[in-house]
Amino acid sequence: MRMTEAEVVLDFDGPRQAIAIFNSLKPEATLPPTRRSRVEIQRRKKSIRIRFVARDVVALRASMNSILRYVLAVWKTTSSLKELQREL
Repeated sequence: MRMTEAEVVLDFDGPRQAIAIFNSLKPEATLPPTRRSRVEIQRRKKSIRIRFVARDVVALRASMNSILRYVLAVWKTTSSLKELQREL
């Protein structure tokens, strides 16, 4: 069976934000909810590379949606905290 793959590279404002997001993604990548897909993550300085591998396009889309929505939520949270620190 042929696997389907996608790779996403995300650049952040700084390494602290990338580390926070990377650390929050580690549990999601190590314990996938199904066997139909897997996620590999790597961090380099202020960027994160996410590689999705799935058995089919449907599983790939579901995996990408799940992880990227999670990244967006954590990014919004870290950005809000950064703004609060500036105001203090």
